[in-house]
Amino acid sequence: MSDAIRMLKEFVEERAAGVLTTTGIPRVDILKVTEPTELFPEIYQPLVSLILQGEKRLLIGSEVMNYTAGQTFIASVALPVIGEIVHASVKGPYLAVRLTFDRAMIADLLLDD
Repeated sequence: MSDAIRMLKEFVEERAAGVLTTTGIPRVDILKVTEPTELFPEIYQPLVSLILQGEKRLLIGSEVMNYTAGQTFIASVALPVIGEIVHASVKGPYLAVRLTFDRAMIADLLLDD
């Protein structure tokens, strides 16, 4: 694990107040899960999610993808997924930082000359 990931993980551990913690930064959230979950359907809005600890499995169509510490998931469009937290415990929770994109801002950027 790189020093930057380790420092971010420590930062997140200190601030995570539950499963989903909003930060003072618009559209940036912290996720902390202390036990494996069942499969759950979700629609991801455009986002970047950096996994800091634990493991998450995503099913997108017929594709199965596992994400572990140091890996990043990027969704550039709204995306239906089925997910589960595979590895998480009280002593080693699943930790991630998520940046959700503002779709209106993206549209403005794409249309701007």
